[in-house]
Amino acid sequence: MQLIIQNPYRTVGVLANTGTKDFSRISKERGRFLSAGQQPDAEYSFPCLGNYLLTEEGFTKAKSKLDGNKNKLEAALFWFIQQSDADEEAIEALQAGNIEPAAKWWGSLRQNNQSEAFNLSTLLLYKALSEPVANNTLLAEATTLKLSFLESAHFSALLQAVTDETYSITPEDAQILFLQLLWKALTENHKALLMGWISGVMKIKFKANKQFIQWLTNTHIQAVETKIEDANIKRRTNKAAGVNLGEQLLAATENDLQTLELLQTKKSSYYIGVSDKVAEEILWCAKDYFAYYEEDLSATKFAEEAGNLAKKAQPLALGKAAQEHNKTFADKINYHIENLPLLRKKKLVKADYEAISNKLEAFESLSSVGREHVREFVNSCIPHLTNMETILGTWDDFYLEISTIVARTAQNMLVKIDELISNQVVNIVNILNNLNKNSSYYYIPDDAKNTLQDLQKSLKQIYDTYTIILKFKLQKSLRETATRNRKISREFINNLNSFTSGLTIYADSFDDVSAHLAPQDRKSSKPPKSKPHSEVGNSDNQTAKSKESNSGYSLTAALAGLGVIGLLIWWFTGSSANNSDAVEVGSTAVEISHDLVLVPGGSFMMGCTAEQKQYCESAEKPAHKVTLDSFYISKYEVTQLQWEKVMGSNPSSNVGCNSCPVENVSWEDVQAFIDRLNAALPDSLKKTGVYRLPTEAEWEYAARGGATATSPKEARGKNKSLNNSFVYAGGNNIEDVAWYSSNSNSTHPVGQKQPNKLGLYDMSGNVWEWCGDGYGDYQSNPQANPRGAASGSYRVLRGGSWTNGAVNCRVAYRHDNTPTYRYINYGFRVVLVP
Repeated sequence: MQLIIQNPYRTVGVLANTGTKDFSRISKERGRFLSAGQQPDAEYSFPCLGNYLLTEEGFTKAKSKLDGNKNKLEAALFWFIQQSDADEEAIEALQAGNIEPAAKWWGSLRQNNQSEAFNLSTLLLYKALSEPVANNTLLAEATTLKLSFLESAHFSALLQAVTDETYSITPEDAQILFLQLLWKALTENHKALLMGWISGVMKIKFKANKQFIQWLTNTHIQAVETKIEDANIKRRTNKAAGVNLGEQLLAATENDLQTLELLQTKKSSYYIGVSDKVAEEILWCAKDYFAYYEEDLSATKFAEEAGNLAKKAQPLALGKAAQEHNKTFADKINYHIENLPLLRKKKLVKADYEAISNKLEAFESLSSVGREHVREFVNSCIPHLTNMETILGTWDDFYLEISTIVARTAQNMLVKIDELISNQVVNIVNILNNLNKNSSYYYIPDDAKNTLQDLQKSLKQIYDTYTIILKFKLQKSLRETATRNRKISREFINNLNSFTSGLTIYADSFDDVSAHLAPQDRKSSKPPKSKPHSEVGNSDNQTAKSKESNSGYSLTAALAGLGVIGLLIWWFTGSSANNSDAVEVGSTAVEISHDLVLVPGGSFMMGCTAEQKQYCESAEKPAHKVTLDSFYISKYEVTQLQWEKVMGSNPSSNVGCNSCPVENVSWEDVQAFIDRLNAALPDSLKKTGVYRLPTEAEWEYAARGGATATSPKEARGKNKSLNNSFVYAGGNNIEDVAWYSSNSNSTHPVGQKQPNKLGLYDMSGNVWEWCGDGYGDYQSNPQANPRGAASGSYRVLRGGSWTNGAVNCRVAYRHDNTPTYRYINYGFRVVLVP
């Protein structure tokens, strides 16, 4: 051990408590010998402690290390003193080259804790670290002896003998000084002993125990942070070396983190904080390396290397934010590797793909959209879709996906821009009701006839746009929906022809869905059975009462049927709001109300129900009966555009997608949004209710599709709707209903997946949805309209997100976080209640 072998007192040839005059005399004599090129035979060199060739230069350095009181004390802590007859006998044994008799002599008298214990400690330190196999037992014993001496009454005598009266140090500071010097020596030359030694020190009872542990903790934290900063600087200047830098940082901080874990435990804030920092920097090394090579789509090696580094960082990510960050990047890597063929396709059709993306963005950002806008949007995309089809092939999956997105966006807008029809339909129905009651024959006044003709023209425009959409190559589910909606429009137009003049529209090849499906889908697709179409007359008066009654019935039925495609959603929900407010800038409160869905009150089993059991976590138990009153809930998650209209800014990370759910919002942010939303409510809506977040029970009830069986008797009953329990919101196949980690690398526009039974979209996946409740444990007793935990600092989130696995997207899964926490997958939807 160099603290002993190269101790300055040994080089000078004196004991630590040698008097000033003797120290001066001996050092001068030794200096003369060395300057003459001779090796002096000093009295206290103790050759048995190891060979140490004296040189004039070494002698000069040793003397300089004994300048000053602190330097003298530091050297004395690892050397010998002579204060008793026992010391003299043992020192004579050392001079004769006999270590064991000296250790035995000092050891027999150490109970008094005087100079004998001090000297024995130094000798045991030498033995522990100089033997062929380092001796942890001797090292622990030597450390204990020295610490015990330093806090005893005998320490003051040592201090007086080694330093002058101007120097003062507390026993606690002396203990820390000793341990710091020993720790440094072990770090430099005996790393294998460090963990065992630190563990032993933590068990010793001495005055400065806590102070030393804190110093050692801070020292390792600073060392780790320095290494992180070095890696950070190198990474920023050389991203291509990211993986190597991450591997180096991982290796460089391994011992520091192991020591911190020993000092503070893995659950302490000290350890979690610094471990997360290491994980984050390693992850950034992987991310920058991946980004540097990402455009090179010729190979996957770089992605695999970055992914492997991220996996190595994963065990170090202990905090929620660090874990989410790591998971998000890992999903991105997996997406890249799994979708490399798709990425290559995107590169082939980059210009057309980007053009369509820009058109989608511009179309979705329009504050007011008419049918002419929809048709213009569809027609503008056709040339780019044609190019993509030529390059990739008619039934290529990527081309089919983009074509479907364009068609879906257009169709979604068609069901939202029904101002003309929804403004006129009430008058039409009232007219027909009056005619049915008071007339044997239909007589349509001119103004009503004009209204019907305007309605007919509007429907014809919708019909024509659906016809254009159906010329696209579409995914099966969307083609079937568009075909069904087009058919409803046609039947409605033909029914109106009973009262107005117009062109009869007949079925065509688009009604046979299988004719337009990809080859692999055709076998499983059954075309709808054709229905005979009644002949439609002109505007001449009808004389047969049966025909008149049938025609009236058909029109009324068609009006109701039209609600299926969303043209009359607002009217049929029974709201008294003025629909003209819906298109005004800043009237997002009314706009959201257009997409509210009534959830009829009822009962259900909340939590770990039968279909969930193979996945259930403890937080979902026990399952318990909950009864709720009716409420309205928004069909979609609140979007970025809606947030921006209310709050004036967009906090989302996936910017540029106005119809995507807003994210990166905290529970408190959402409360501010809702406050502004309610303040802007028109009087007509204030009578209906106010907006708020759903309770956790309301959220799960809506996600499950409303009332479900709450007893074996109900489960066996005739009402099959009560047995309709799914793992996810809307089904058991997550691919059908949710955007999650296996099919997404970002949020998606709302409403693209299949809805649940109530017509609610994205209640599984896309973004986590804040609930109003405080997070708490479930109770087993039945509850009515529960409001969550009465105390606690965490709030509930539900539904999973695009960054999560399937298990987190279940209708029963529970998540929580603090009200101020924001993340790239946190969003919400609202409810309207009286």
